[in-house]
Amino acid sequence: MERKRDSIPSARARKRGKRGKEKANEVVSQEIGSCFSDLPFPITTHILLQLPIKSVLICKRVCRTWNTLISDPYFAELHFKLSRIGYMIRTCDPKLVSRTMCLLENELHEFDNEWDRILKLEPTFKLPLRDAKLVLDKRDEANGMLVCKPKDHRFVVANSCNGLLCLCDPINKDPLIVCNPITSEFIRLPKVTRTPEKSQRPICSGIGFQPKTNEYKVIRMWNNYDNYVFQGIAVEIHKVGTSTWRNVRVDRSIFTWRLEHPTFLNGSLHWILFDSRRWSILRFNFETEKLKLFPSPSFTHNGLPLPHKEGVSMGALEDSLYICYVNLISYVEVWVMKKYGSKKSWTKVFSNHSFGAPHRDISLCWPVIHFEKVTALLEYHSDVGFTYCKPEKNRLKRFLVCGTKAKLLEVIPHIPSLISLKDVVKGDNIEVLNLNVHSRCAKFKLPEENEVLYLAQDF
Repeated sequence: MERKRDSIPSARARKRGKRGKEKANEVVSQEIGSCFSDLPFPITTHILLQLPIKSVLICKRVCRTWNTLISDPYFAELHFKLSRIGYMIRTCDPKLVSRTMCLLENELHEFDNEWDRILKLEPTFKLPLRDAKLVLDKRDEANGMLVCKPKDHRFVVANSCNGLLCLCDPINKDPLIVCNPITSEFIRLPKVTRTPEKSQRPICSGIGFQPKTNEYKVIRMWNNYDNYVFQGIAVEIHKVGTSTWRNVRVDRSIFTWRLEHPTFLNGSLHWILFDSRRWSILRFNFETEKLKLFPSPSFTHNGLPLPHKEGVSMGALEDSLYICYVNLISYVEVWVMKKYGSKKSWTKVFSNHSFGAPHRDISLCWPVIHFEKVTALLEYHSDVGFTYCKPEKNRLKRFLVCGTKAKLLEVIPHIPSLISLKDVVKGDNIEVLNLNVHSRCAKFKLPEENEVLYLAQDF
């Protein structure tokens, strides 16, 4: 076939150097029309801001112009304001390192696709090691393998706040690290000033944000005893960027052995408080630094009070606090606090009596679509996987997690953020470390799970 004179340039044209390439590009542009780079800068920015974090990270590698744009702190702030909540997932096998976290974004079209039986969990991110030096010291020089126990390097994820994760010690629950898994940045927190005695039991740790001062604060709590007599909950708080911890006085009448489902909303950190008789909501306000009980819904099922323990979860969606309940017969209820702080505003927005077949373990649910449009729930089973449900469309899909031998999963609701820790942490002596540069263990093979997980549909 004879090549047309104005068609794609030949190899001869490509040999003419830079000038020849520019002329060839002009010919191609005339044939196919304007390219993406010809768009006005504001339009390019607007398009990139609408993309999920997975696509943004890919676009960052396209060219220097996009890399510069996406790396700009102002772009990162705008993108975070438009981001929706996703889920960080990692395996919980005690024999594995479990440093890898997979991001499941709120791209529901992937779940809706009836032809795809496998959903790839990506991108993947790494958590820092608890003690990189200890891991290196235990390396077997003979065969280059690492000989280390998971307790030497594993962190527990306390909670997520504005794209940041608070990582703590798995035993005493002391907060040790604040990191942004998307940017691979992390900072080490100063050592705590008070160490609970053996008779005292740590409760929880967490990170929150104070909007008025734009400050991040980390909290740790434990039950305080004097000669084995309960003296109330002890609280210490640390302002990220400083080098100290300080005590906070709280109501001595509050007692708990267990706090679950930390949720940050409206400048406060909320937990579900479990005791021997009931469950309620506990809130810590980072501005007033007060720990108080928070209004919880008074609801029943078939005229009977709901169980006080398992199957109750809490989260935030569309700037509202919600409570989700699942029981052994796969009955689901979702309640939303429409007016923050008002007990009367708790409203049941969803109930379903046939969510799926009964499971061995009670599951947890997270709503993933605003209730006024359509209800979609993502149900998490501790030993199975996920179930995606759209009751209005009669759609129910169950996914098994593949790519790892471990069945137990940890799921953390998380809003991904491109904002650098250097732009949010206030302090002169704070060293922001980068996981890709700092970790000397990167070249060694760690005994962890596969870096890519898959959700395989189970029909």
